[in-house]
Amino acid sequence: MKLGYATIPEFMIFSGLKRDSAKAYLDSLCKGDHPRLWKVRESRRWLYFPKAAI
Repeated sequence: MKLGYATIPEFMIFSGLKRDSAKAYLDSLCKGDHPRLWKVRESRRWLYFPKAAI
């Protein structure tokens, strides 16, 4: 998140998870009543941004 967003390949490196597990975990943080992340599609990759605390 040094650049203000995370991608699936970057998260795979730092978490040690495989692609499907990393994507599922990041997607789970985008769901629910109070999501911690929101995602934006940029060409062929997803960017995950942290939501501002209210």
